[in-house]
Amino acid sequence: MVGELDRESGIGAGGNGETVIESAKSAVRGVSSAARDVARDRAQGLFESNKAAACAGIHSVANALRQASDDMDEGGFAQAARRAADKVEDFSRTLEQRDLGAVIEAAEDYARRQPLVFIGGALAAGFALARFLKASSERRHEGVGSEASAHRGESYRAVTTGGYVSPHTP
Repeated sequence: MVGELDRESGIGAGGNGETVIESAKSAVRGVSSAARDVARDRAQGLFESNKAAACAGIHSVANALRQASDDMDEGGFAQAARRAADKVEDFSRTLEQRDLGAVIEAAEDYARRQPLVFIGGALAAGFALARFLKASSERRHEGVGSEASAHRGESYRAVTTGGYVSPHTP
């Protein structure tokens, strides 16, 4: 009976089922390729649209380092700040001249050559991003802060007194 079903459905050695399966595989490959192309194009577009702002921010960091080195006495720290400013400025120029693929390739190459430095930099960037997001979130919620703190105070009083405190109770 199983053999009959296979013959009737066309699934089996040399049947139409193999053609259907190959056709489905080909369709899936085509769709995944198209999705990959769309994702790549979108990422490239986002990268290009934000690259100028990122480069301007990096350039301002370099300027701040230069200003700090000018404010310091001539010595080891001032020279180190100038060198750091030059490196940051070089990075900004390099970023301006590259597309997303080249930046990813350079990052991968650097990660292979200096894995500990790369991981340390990624951790530092992650911590910086987390602090930025936390600060942004706190600033955004400050406008609602007085109302929210009033409600938190009510809940706190209710817990500490063992009962519910109405909002009108002093």
